[in-house]
Amino acid sequence: MGTAAACAERFLAEHAPAPGPGAISFEGRTVGEHRGYPYYTIGQRSGIGAHGERMYVSGIDAASNTVSIGRSDDLYRRRLTASGVNLIAVEEIRGPLRVDAQVRYRDTPAPATLFPESGSGVALLFDEPKRAIAPGQSVVFYEGETLIGGGVIETASG
Repeated sequence: MGTAAACAERFLAEHAPAPGPGAISFEGRTVGEHRGYPYYTIGQRSGIGAHGERMYVSGIDAASNTVSIGRSDDLYRRRLTASGVNLIAVEEIRGPLRVDAQVRYRDTPAPATLFPESGSGVALLFDEPKRAIAPGQSVVFYEGETLIGGGVIETASG
């Protein structure tokens, strides 16, 4: 058995072949080439080349097969949208709701305001920016110790 990264790479190669090489972009300029966007994730440092300073994957555009890189400060976002929200402790979110939200398993829940969106979607605005929020991750919302619900992150901005 290999490392988790090797297993993930093998799985991707077998089940979701990458579209092939694409551009690595920094501040709107192409600065390198990557081997296919599925092999990268927001916040990743390895595999993006040497650029004279620490750089991180800060964005992924599947449509254009472009991986954007940036400095650590470029990874912080305050707002996200989530879809497929499953509510546990309430039947619906009718207006802004103060919550603590967590975007990764080991992340610390942080104060935020939850807003209803059309369908089963929500928008979430953190009081302070959070690092490396990525589409496809899960987000969960708490009110004190009570789990309000959670969903899948669609976008992260600001």
